[in-house]
Amino acid sequence: MSLLCHALEDFTLRVLIVAAVVSIVANVLVETEHRNIAWIEGFSILMAVAVCSLVGALNDYQKEKQFRKLQEVANQKKEVNVWRDNRLISIHESELVTGDVIQIKEGMDIPADMLVLEAHHLSTDESALTGEPDSIKKKSYAECIAKRDEIVASGEKNAAGTHDVFSPILMSGTSVLNGEGKALVLVVGASSILGKIRESLVQETEITPLQQKTAKVIKDISKFGLASALLIFVILFIRFLAERGATGTWGDGSKYLDMIDFMIISITVIVVAIPEGLPLSVVLSLAVSMKKMMKDKNLIRKLQATETMGGADNICSDKTGTLTQNEMVLRNFWNDQLTEIKVHEEGRFDEIFKENQAELIRQAFACNSSATLTPLSGSKTEIALLKFLKNYGQDYSLIREKYSQSNTLRIPFSSERKRMSIIIDHPYNNKKIMHIKGASEIVLEACNSYYSLQEDKIIPMTEELTELINDEITNMANQALRTLCIAYKEIQGNEGTIYYVQL
Repeated sequence: MSLLCHALEDFTLRVLIVAAVVSIVANVLVETEHRNIAWIEGFSILMAVAVCSLVGALNDYQKEKQFRKLQEVANQKKEVNVWRDNRLISIHESELVTGDVIQIKEGMDIPADMLVLEAHHLSTDESALTGEPDSIKKKSYAECIAKRDEIVASGEKNAAGTHDVFSPILMSGTSVLNGEGKALVLVVGASSILGKIRESLVQETEITPLQQKTAKVIKDISKFGLASALLIFVILFIRFLAERGATGTWGDGSKYLDMIDFMIISITVIVVAIPEGLPLSVVLSLAVSMKKMMKDKNLIRKLQATETMGGADNICSDKTGTLTQNEMVLRNFWNDQLTEIKVHEEGRFDEIFKENQAELIRQAFACNSSATLTPLSGSKTEIALLKFLKNYGQDYSLIREKYSQSNTLRIPFSSERKRMSIIIDHPYNNKKIMHIKGASEIVLEACNSYYSLQEDKIIPMTEELTELINDEITNMANQALRTLCIAYKEIQGNEGTIYYVQL
């Protein structure tokens, strides 16, 4: 019903409704010989209005139904991890309340205004609010105060345009660039920064150029029809007076009924002048355009958008306008030779790696990562590695749980370091092991040994081997593929291990 009422807000349809009602009333009251069919003309106008409004309302209903399905899918991605009753649970961001403690991860969008409680190399992108491209480091309140006091004690000042003093506030509408931590929810909903911005952006629906032209035509025709009707009425009335004066029949009252006929003629001119089929033809043409675009997998939420896009001659966009699935997969990896991975098929992990090798790969992919598959969150690159484990029968959550108590150090990925690290228990002895994952050239430069999977042994890095590996990295990069290097080191030893992963 609301969609139908919205469709009837069109100026042209309202003019037609008034004209139809006037036509029905006037014809039924005045017509004597054919009163039983005098209502047909006005009723036909009402039917045209009904068809036009119903077509628009039904199209809007179908689009809203499809848009809600898409919105449900999008809402599934708005899950956040919250600490409640000493348990980490996943809830939708709309269920957040003041006082919740949220687990912050790299790549997530900040759903509310929050205060940082813990931060590990945490930085955010606030360009959506401030326009500044610099990443803003975030620390707990105590750390921020300590940094401020340190700067004051040194006699320096926090210069304008710099961010020497960290910030403990996470603002809604921003995103996490690097790091992880915990934050306390302070403000949610319409009172948050993002909520206020959304309220300020709410605007009334603007009519499209075609609707503007149609409304102008209707108004012009209506004005011309009204002027013509008045002119006809005046001419007929003058003729009536002239005939009465020439014949001298002023006393004949029955002749004055002709005045009603003059009014009916004038009203008929107005009704006929208004093009009741014009709004219907516009709505039908837009509906047909929308159906054709839906067949091309283009969902149009507003019917008028088809007319707007139909008038576009050129669309300019930078490289970010390229349409992709926004997904990454592990295609192949290199160690002595290039091994292709079954991207969308299940495989066996033990067919690729031996037992001691397999455990190192599990740790490197599952533990040295902040991404999750349920819900889907984190870096697309890390998600690709987790999907590889899943397709090959490995449960990354169980692997993480196995080593969760042994984490002594976690350094998240940052744009400055271009790598991430974690220290956990060694799978086969009482030592600790550090896993590193990041940009191929940087991690490779830090390695002094190489783990050959085919020979199942560690060999020293040589210039020839380094050059060979760099050539493989270049070949992968030339195919527009993202390359990663994973390495490990036993804390109490000097051995280094390296694998090459192509994404």
